[in-house]
Amino acid sequence: MTSMTSMLITTLLVTIATADFTPTIELLTPSAQWIEAAVDDQGLLRNKQGTEVGTTALAWMPLESTAPTAAQRPFAVLTVNDGQVVPGAFGGFVGEATESSVRWKHMGLGMIDLPSAQIASIQFQPTLATARATESDELVLRNGDVVRGFIEKFGDPMVIDRSGQTHEVPIDRVASLALVTAARPAGAVRVWITDGTVIDGTALHALRSGDDVSFVLEGVSLITGRPPLALMPQEILAVRTSTHRILPLCTLSPTTLPPTTPALPRAEYPQPTTTQQNPPLAAAALEIRGPLRLIYEIPQGFTTFNATAELPPSMRTWGDCCIVIRQAGTELARYPISTKNPTAKIHVAIHAGALEIEIEEGSGGPIGDTIILRRAILVVADGQG
Repeated sequence: MTSMTSMLITTLLVTIATADFTPTIELLTPSAQWIEAAVDDQGLLRNKQGTEVGTTALAWMPLESTAPTAAQRPFAVLTVNDGQVVPGAFGGFVGEATESSVRWKHMGLGMIDLPSAQIASIQFQPTLATARATESDELVLRNGDVVRGFIEKFGDPMVIDRSGQTHEVPIDRVASLALVTAARPAGAVRVWITDGTVIDGTALHALRSGDDVSFVLEGVSLITGRPPLALMPQEILAVRTSTHRILPLCTLSPTTLPPTTPALPRAEYPQPTTTQQNPPLAAAALEIRGPLRLIYEIPQGFTTFNATAELPPSMRTWGDCCIVIRQAGTELARYPISTKNPTAKIHVAIHAGALEIEIEEGSGGPIGDTIILRRAILVVADGQG
């Protein structure tokens, strides 16, 4: 085959791929760029040029997903010490006290038994307070009382040691419990699902039949020895295929400081807030009330900061500010935000050390200068660092 013929065939294939390209997925490339992709007839993820990009993707998200309705929201939620989240129904404790398991029913996984040693928390009543384990295990009771100590027996009743004295607590009085447990690493692939499930597996494959696409998650650690878990595209909120190359900004606690530009003094410079539970990619949206500066300490190895900044609709009457990103005294990027330009895509090369994010007030003053950072992540990108 001549080089001219080869070039013509390649051009034709790219033209066909581009003409038929209907993006359904947003994909994070190894260079830390979000691009659009689609599933081809063979179940492969391809970009607009027809290049297969799924095998090297760090993460991806469907462009559209179905959010859970109130009726779909779980009655109870179990969290594993590797970060997996399993909504469903509590089926009791089984086994001996020293090697007991939690029996749990999940809509897609069926009935599963999880060792008590791998449980981070159980929320029996999602409308009541959530237990938090810090230096000891914690039980939050349905009447609001909090019991701290170390759980000696999982069963009915629960047996908890408090300063050398044991106490029995009937399980039907417990609204939530949290355990001091060693964190375990996440699996090779993590999937966030619309019903609140966060689940790990060894590989995720797409299957295509005509216009229909489905996904199969293999090697699900919670159901070892059972068939793979089938998922529809509208059930998937996000997929992460690289654990150590993505760090959600919400997992870091910044120092808050006054803005560098002259501004009216404030009674306080608040921390960013979030209300999301188990957000896609674990990257909770951060609400930042400016003007102020946030100083984040970036861990070694991360080379890119990605986020989408948004002026909330409720603030668009008066909101007028600028997002400024600096490091080592150097301004890296500046993003004006206003009613006319209410969003901005942030993509900045960074390095380890202090990262400064400032919300500067605009010409209209500090009123309404609230920014939401969505999908704010630090990435270890190829070719940087």
